[in-house]
Formats: sequence, structure tokens, C-alpha cells
Amino acid sequence: EEPASDLAEAVEVVPEVDIDIAPQADRNTFPPYAAGLSTRILVGTRWNGCTTGYVWANAFGYFGSTAGHCGRVNDGVVIGPAIVDVIRANGYQPHVWVQADAALISLSARGWPHRPEIRAGVGGRSHRTVTGKYLNAQIGNGLELCFQGVTSDSGNCGRVVRANQWICCDAAGKSFYYSCIDHPSLPGDSGGPVYRPVEPARAVAAGMVSSSVTINGTRLTCFSTVESIEYILNSRLVTG
Repeated sequence: EEPASDLAEAVEVVPEVDIDIAPQADRNTFPPYAAGLSTRILVGTRWNGCTTGYVWANAFGYFGSTAGHCGRVNDGVVIGPAIVDVIRANGYQPHVWVQADAALISLSARGWPHRPEIRAGVGGRSHRTVTGKYLNAQIGNGLELCFQGVTSDSGNCGRVVRANQWICCDAAGKSFYYSCIDHPSLPGDSGGPVYRPVEPARAVAAGMVSSSVTINGTRLTCFSTVESIEYILNSRLVTG
């Protein structure tokens, strides 16, 4: 397969962020924190609507997450009816070469309860416990993965068609280290969990939704991987 750099003229990277998202039932229920909830980030005077990602931990406590392009460090974060925190760390904003399009939001600072779960099913009415994670080397073409998002809701599954590749460029000239599945995401899905469902009611985490990427006329959902997020943000995925 040709290297991603050869495809620049055929690539369109569109971050999946929206201004006004009408959350599905139960995706606006908080606390407790889980992946797949509706979140809003105040960037200046503009509200960005995105989706929550997994729970992470480091020396400073437990953190929720969303896509890094949804907001900047110190921007305020609302989940459901609650002002939760501000963005504490961001793997997107400082970098031209983005390995981890993810931002962390403290859950420990205000003692928010949290669960290593994904709100899944129609309207987020069912739960999946995150019991494991994929390393980058385990994500290859043909692997079937799904994602949750406040706009696309549930039932969003596809196969990996690009694994661990640098893809250039978005409107800001940034390049991304992505894996991608052949099912398009929609505005507002950014930050949502990408995972492999395992029955009963479990999930193996692969990453978090970053952007809708069009390559040679085909729209894909591209995501930052768990391993890359752990490395760049010096945190570990919390599992149950």
C-alpha cells in the first residue's frame, strides 16, 4: 500500500466537533462518569459539543477525556447538567505532528464518581465494562471495531483499513498518527470510545474518535490509539 504522504492531495481531515448537540437519552446523565456521554467545552465564547472518552489515571488522580481538538488547556468542561472541570492536559493543541488527539479532565479534583464503562446501545441505555486494551501492534487491517458518539449514537462498526499511519493534513496543517475504520463518524462524535465488543457486556479499548477523514473519495473514522494516548499524556487506561 502506498505511504500516506503520497495521498495528501486526496485526503481531507475534518475534526468531528459541533456547536450544538442534542444528546440522546441517557448520554446526558451524569454522574457517574463513563465513556460515550455528551460533553460541551467552552472555547472563548463558543461551545464545542463532543463525546466523552475513557477513564485514565496518573500520579495526579483519575481523569475523564475527550478529543484534544475539542478544547484547549484551562477551557471549562460541562457534562450533562454539571460543570465538571477544565481541560488539564492536551495532546493536540501544542503539536504539529499529533500522536494523541486527546484531552484529560480531572475527576479527582471535585471527587466525581466514575466507572470504566462505555455507554452503549441505542441512546446509551446499556453499559459495557472496559476489560482490556489493544496495543498499536495488535491493531491491523481487517480488525472489526465499533464506536459510540452523541450524534451517531450506537451501531457504528467497521473494519480497520489503515493502521498506525501518519496522515496529512487538516486545515491547520497538522498531521495525525491514526488508525481508521471504514464507517464514517459525524460532527459531535469526537472523543468517543473506539472498541471491540466482547460478550457479555464487555469491551476491549482501541482508541478515541478523532476525525472523519476522506481518502480517495471514501469517508473513514480515524482515531488516536490507547497506546499513543498513554504515551503522550503519561497516563494509563483504567479497566474494570
